Amino acid sequence: MGANNCCDREAADETAKTSSEVVAVHGDSSNAFDASTSGYREAPPSISEYGGGDLSMEASVIEASPPLGPLPGVESRGKKMWIVTIEKGGSRLGIDVDHNDPSYLLVEGVTGGVVGAYNSDHPAEALEPGDHIVEVNGVRGDSLGMITRCKADDRLTMSVEREFSR
Repeated sequence: MGANNCCDREAADETAKTSSEVVAVHGDSSNAFDASTSGYREAPPSISEYGGGDLSMEASVIEASPPLGPLPGVESRGKKMWIVTIEKGGSRLGIDVDHNDPSYLLVEGVTGGVVGAYNSDHPAEALEPGDHIVEVNGVRGDSLGMITRCKADDRLTMSVEREFSR
């Protein structure tokens, strides 16, 4: 297309007629097609056809998806996050929790039970006072719902967070 910049073309060179008429783009009749008989559209011109002028591209985020939950073993934002899976098998759980914050269960103490046994078998991932249980069996952001899952379900999968500053 030569060295012409798209902005140097005169408005009269660009014609677009209704879909039943022939369409000519940028004054070049070789690009013309009959929109009433063609099921295809002409591809937009490539960057090289616009010459060496400045191009600018802008992007904006319309809506971001919500953040994903914690990933096992991933540390971020000053927190250690991991998953604890426990089979109660009819035994008591063995933790005391505070549920005053509706978004998590605060571990206040480990009193034996299956959590005490888990801690002995997994010292690197042991539940300790101050840990936050942020999800139990898919329930997140509802401390009373998490307690219900802890009481009702035999198998518990819990997402746990620990602040580094402790």
